[in-house]
Amino acid sequence: MALGIAVSSAVRRTILHRKSDVDMQPAVALGLLLVSLVLLARDAAAGGAAWEVGQQDVAPLLLLGLVVVPMGMTLTTAGSQLLPSAESGMLICIETVCSPVLAAYVVGDSVPAREWIGLAIVVATLTAHAAAP
Repeated sequence: MALGIAVSSAVRRTILHRKSDVDMQPAVALGLLLVSLVLLARDAAAGGAAWEVGQQDVAPLLLLGLVVVPMGMTLTTAGSQLLPSAESGMLICIETVCSPVLAAYVVGDSVPAREWIGLAIVVATLTAHAAAP
């Protein structure tokens, strides 16, 4: 599954960069809508028990689903059209490494040494790539 995600993500970024003259935002919106419909159908088939959330969680979930994820996808799509595929892929690696560090900071947990090592490797790679002629 991880290989499939990596390959499909690379193909997506390559297509976005090669077809930078085509507005891909409607495709992003359609994709998010289709995923939402599939999840709603799955929830209905399970009798609605799959997505039970507390009342205190509704507002953060709505914020996440209606603002954060669509904005992230929109900005990622727009950025992938402007940058070469390799560079946009490396920038996405920063999010993968920084997210656990930021989450640990927000909740007050300690960050394992492996996270700091991974962050250092990704940042060093991006720095070396940016410094290369």
